[in-house]
Amino acid sequence: MRLLLDVGDLCADENSGLGGQARAQEFYRKAATLGACPGAWFRLGKNCVELGQFIEAEDAFAKVTAMDNTHALVWAELAKLSLLADPVRLGDARQYVQQAFEYQIASRDALLE
Repeated sequence: MRLLLDVGDLCADENSGLGGQARAQEFYRKAATLGACPGAWFRLGKNCVELGQFIEAEDAFAKVTAMDNTHALVWAELAKLSLLADPVRLGDARQYVQQAFEYQIASRDALLE
């Protein structure tokens, strides 16, 4: 599984010329479905956001919270997705930001990435 994540990271790197985000998603999805690893689902979620697949991203992040609800960055990502939703889900975003800070998110900058 680690190899799949590493290859996905290489593909996602714009400078690598290895296929970009769409190709990276194949590796992240395979890694996520092979093992119950929050990190794999988190990377898949981030990748889905990059590709504009917000529903799929939210599903991936929900899997992370089911495995580890103390993952501060996933709460930050869920907050951002709530603000990107149509209609905007401001109440959800507030709740997710509170969770992110409760679990020691490093800074407000992580919410702005």
